[in-house]
Amino acid sequence: MNMFPARLRALRKGLNLTAKELGAKFNLAESTISGYETGARKPDTETLEKFADFFGVSTDYLLGRTDDPTPPSEKQIDLSELRESAVAYLAQNSHAGARLNDAETTIKLIEEEAQKLGMSPSDPEFQKMLSHAFDLLRMARGENPK
Repeated sequence: MNMFPARLRALRKGLNLTAKELGAKFNLAESTISGYETGARKPDTETLEKFADFFGVSTDYLLGRTDDPTPPSEKQIDLSELRESAVAYLAQNSHAGARLNDAETTIKLIEEEAQKLGMSPSDPEFQKMLSHAFDLLRMARGENPK
């Protein structure tokens, strides 16, 4: 479902702007803004990014891919919490000869932690967390992390 038209309209109205006023800010005709808001037209990538910056939301929010309007640059992720959780997990599961190469279990742990932080697997920060988790596994096995 294309959420862009409704989200653009709601954001514009939230700032008490007319379609003409919003268009003027982007050097676009009122009819272009109206076309975006009815779904008759779609903005190019550059215009979509400009709208996201102007309204202080993410492009994913504008497109309806997430309900979280927070731009990625404003999300504060504390990777130290994840690292502590991963270290605790490894410490609890490394005794009695337990194998530490269970990637599926590690990924599940990381996914659970990411959900607690409001992240999705497609987030670049999530990918960083996976990388850190695998570094910890390598260290636990006596290997050098990448």
